[in-house]
Amino acid sequence: MRSKTDWPPEVVGVLDLLESQPPEAAMLVGCFLAAVAHPDHVAELAMFDKLPSAARMAVGRFFSFFLAGGLDDAGREKLHSHMQAWFVRQRRFR
Repeated sequence: MRSKTDWPPEVVGVLDLLESQPPEAAMLVGCFLAAVAHPDHVAELAMFDKLPSAARMAVGRFFSFFLAGGLDDAGREKLHSHMQAWFVRQRRFR
């Protein structure tokens, strides 16, 4: 797993949400990140409305960054691996 200092600021902003948001919001953010990082890029944009405003802003910045080509294939693969590990940790702590 990469250190947060290895990520661009737009990615750090959303990774921080995984730790700082209530569990339901963190799970929505996690699902969004995993979907964007997945090779099929199947993200559910309707989840934005369910996020707290601070989370919505950070996810919006990340999504704009992503659409502008901010993550190359290797970056998406690393983000996908990071999110897989995050989901495993979430299951472990339930």
